[in-house]
Amino acid sequence: MENQIPKIGTKEFNDLASACFGGKPKQQSAVEWYLENVKSIEIEYLDDKITTTELDVIIDNLGEQAKEMEKQQQDEFAIEFAKWCAELKVWDNETYVNNTFEELLEKFKNK
Repeated sequence: MENQIPKIGTKEFNDLASACFGGKPKQQSAVEWYLENVKSIEIEYLDDKITTTELDVIIDNLGEQAKEMEKQQQDEFAIEFAKWCAELKVWDNETYVNNTFEELLEKFKNK
């Protein structure tokens, strides 16, 4: 029996990654998701399983879904950044009070 790696982003993949590496894998970006799905649908088109019109509609829909995913990921990131700032009491802490938002963001990304 051949072992198959579960699809990225699924619970099965996260469980496998946790078992192997002791942590959760990086969340798939909206761009990565879009490219993966466009490649898949292009294969269906090349195999004559869908028409050019269907391909265009599907790619448009995938683009809209990817935009929505990107917005959600940005919101999640902003919330995590705000929580991090609050935990550090950024506005009261002399270490951080003189930093620009860009500097704080870099510190957050590298935490």
